[in-house]
Amino acid sequence: MDIEKNFRMVKIRDPETREEKIVTALRARFDSKCLDDTKYRKKHNLEKSTFSKLMARRVNGLKVRDFEGNTARIIKQLKKDGVWVGSLPWEIKEEVKDVC
Repeated sequence: MDIEKNFRMVKIRDPETREEKIVTALRARFDSKCLDDTKYRKKHNLEKSTFSKLMARRVNGLKVRDFEGNTARIIKQLKKDGVWVGSLPWEIKEEVKDVC
Protein backbone atom coordinates (compact mmCIF):
# COMPACT_ATOMS: atom_id res chain seq x y z
CA MET A 1 0.00 0.00 0.00
CA ASP A 2 1.26 3.50 -0.87
CA ILE A 3 0.76 4.90 2.61
CA GLU A 4 3.37 2.50 4.00
CA LYS A 5 5.99 4.22 1.83
CA ASN A 6 5.55 7.33 3.96
CA PHE A 7 5.08 5.84 7.41
CA ARG A 8 7.52 2.94 7.54
CA MET A 9 10.27 3.42 10.09
CA VAL A 10 13.83 4.06 8.87
CA LYS A 11 17.15 4.50 10.63
CA ILE A 12 18.97 7.79 10.01
CA ARG A 13 22.00 9.53 11.45
CA ASP A 14 21.27 12.82 13.20
CA PRO A 15 23.59 15.42 11.57
CA GLU A 16 23.98 17.40 14.80
CA THR A 17 24.66 14.61 17.30
CA ARG A 18 25.90 11.96 14.82
CA GLU A 19 23.74 9.41 16.63
CA GLU A 20 21.44 7.01 14.83
CA LYS A 21 17.72 7.42 15.38
CA ILE A 22 14.58 5.81 13.99
CA VAL A 23 12.03 8.07 12.27
CA THR A 24 9.30 7.76 9.65
CA ALA A 25 10.32 7.77 6.00
CA LEU A 26 8.20 10.93 5.65
CA ARG A 27 10.26 12.70 8.34
CA ALA A 28 13.52 11.46 6.80
CA ARG A 29 12.59 12.83 3.35
CA PHE A 30 11.44 16.13 4.90
CA ASP A 31 14.73 16.50 6.78
CA SER A 32 16.83 15.43 3.77
CA LYS A 33 15.42 18.38 1.83
CA CYS A 34 16.79 20.64 4.62
CA LEU A 35 13.33 21.90 5.47
CA ASP A 36 12.62 23.46 8.87
CA ASP A 37 9.26 22.61 10.48
CA THR A 38 8.46 26.12 11.70
CA LYS A 39 9.46 27.94 8.52
CA TYR A 40 7.64 25.39 6.34
CA ARG A 41 4.43 25.63 8.38
CA LYS A 42 4.47 29.42 8.39
CA LYS A 43 5.28 29.66 4.68
CA HIS A 44 2.34 27.41 3.74
CA ASN A 45 0.04 28.49 6.62
CA LEU A 46 -0.28 24.98 8.10
CA GLU A 47 -1.52 24.04 11.58
CA LYS A 48 1.26 23.10 14.02
CA SER A 49 -0.42 20.28 15.96
CA THR A 50 -1.71 18.43 12.89
CA PHE A 51 1.66 18.79 11.16
CA SER A 52 3.45 17.33 14.20
CA LYS A 53 0.97 14.45 14.46
CA LEU A 54 1.44 13.62 10.77
CA MET A 55 5.21 13.57 11.09
CA ALA A 56 4.95 11.32 14.17
CA ARG A 57 2.52 8.79 12.54
CA ARG A 58 -0.39 9.69 14.82
CA VAL A 59 -2.39 10.93 11.81
CA ASN A 60 -2.15 9.28 8.40
CA GLY A 61 -4.86 10.87 6.27
CA LEU A 62 -7.01 7.76 5.81
CA LYS A 63 -9.96 9.28 7.68
CA VAL A 64 -9.99 12.57 5.76
CA ARG A 65 -13.54 13.68 4.99
CA ASP A 66 -12.92 17.36 4.31
CA PHE A 67 -10.42 17.73 1.46
CA GLU A 68 -9.76 21.33 2.50
CA GLY A 69 -9.17 20.41 6.16
CA ASN A 70 -5.84 20.66 7.98
CA THR A 71 -4.61 17.11 7.36
CA ALA A 72 -5.54 17.15 3.68
CA ARG A 73 -3.92 20.56 3.13
CA ILE A 74 -0.68 19.44 4.77
CA ILE A 75 -0.49 16.18 2.80
CA LYS A 76 -1.26 17.96 -0.49
CA GLN A 77 1.50 20.50 0.19
CA LEU A 78 4.00 17.77 1.10
CA LYS A 79 3.05 15.99 -2.15
CA LYS A 80 3.69 19.18 -4.17
CA ASP A 81 7.11 19.54 -2.54
CA GLY A 82 8.10 15.93 -3.24
CA VAL A 83 8.09 14.80 0.38
CA TRP A 84 4.91 12.66 0.22
CA VAL A 85 5.40 9.56 -1.98
CA GLY A 86 2.62 7.72 -3.79
CA SER A 87 -1.10 8.37 -3.94
CA LEU A 88 -2.96 10.58 -1.53
CA PRO A 89 -4.60 8.50 1.24
CA TRP A 90 -8.18 9.42 0.36
CA GLU A 91 -7.56 8.44 -3.29
CA ILE A 92 -6.46 4.98 -2.13
CA LYS A 93 -9.59 4.66 0.02
CA GLU A 94 -11.83 5.53 -2.96
CA GLU A 95 -10.10 2.92 -5.16
CA VAL A 96 -10.74 0.23 -2.54
CA LYS A 97 -14.44 1.16 -2.37
CA ASP A 98 -14.74 0.91 -6.17
CA VAL A 99 -13.30 -2.61 -6.22
CA CYS A 100 -15.77 -4.04 -3.68
